[in-house]
Amino acid sequence: MKYSTLASYQKALEGLEASQMAPVTLVLAKDDYERKQAIEAALALCKGWDVKRFEGDCVQRGPLFDELNAMPFLGLGSCILLHDVDKLDKGTADALADYVERPNRAVRFFMDASALPPKSKLVKLCEEHAVLCSIPELRPWEKEQQIEGWIRSFVKAEGRAIDGPAASMLARQLGTDKQLLEGEIEKLLCYVGERKAITVDDVTAICACVNLDTVWQLGEVLLRRDGGKALSITRKLFADGMTFLTLLWQVRGQFQTSFQICSIMDGGGSAGQV
Repeated sequence: MKYSTLASYQKALEGLEASQMAPVTLVLAKDDYERKQAIEAALALCKGWDVKRFEGDCVQRGPLFDELNAMPFLGLGSCILLHDVDKLDKGTADALADYVERPNRAVRFFMDASALPPKSKLVKLCEEHAVLCSIPELRPWEKEQQIEGWIRSFVKAEGRAIDGPAASMLARQLGTDKQLLEGEIEKLLCYVGERKAITVDDVTAICACVNLDTVWQLGEVLLRRDGGKALSITRKLFADGMTFLTLLWQVRGQFQTSFQICSIMDGGGSAGQV
């Protein structure tokens, strides 16, 4: 079974119990936030189960497969979470592909990665014998088009509403980083208290205003390795109230966008595609 959006995967989990889930699930998403949300939605169904976590860049095959093949104690199930399967050595990746074909049905095994080759053995077998949630990365302009709708949906899920202009202001000031937006929305929900709707005045009062033009200038001087100018711009941003993490997220997003544009042009893409 394959899902190509976070929403469709979360919808498929509604009403399920852990015992009804597929024994193996693979989540692929370059967006860290969406990958985390998909895994958390699955783990939320495993309350009371023993959860063990492994990292792909340092996992040892023996202990991992000991857990995967273990039988539950006193009838309690177990969940195994393996992060970054794209960092596994080939031998372990091949062994996992074999496991997908004949999994331990007493265990719920979740794997994630930013990406894997679509024709890799593990991806093909997960699509055929397990659950594959493969979320494609949106282009920067697609993220911008969708982010206001995401803001409204997030606020609605918390039992509140947000005015259209307020959602637009949040998107304009903070960009498309959902982790950053989630933190600001949570602050807004605390600020408005019992009120049902978030307004522009609330956003103005609470949320950090990110001068995106200045952040772009900072990114440009960093690429030029102009340390003096970069320090001057950074001091100004901090003086305007920007936090270090906010600045870091915005510069990271700028570099990602620039890299994507260069990749399109290097691959022979047209200006229209950019």
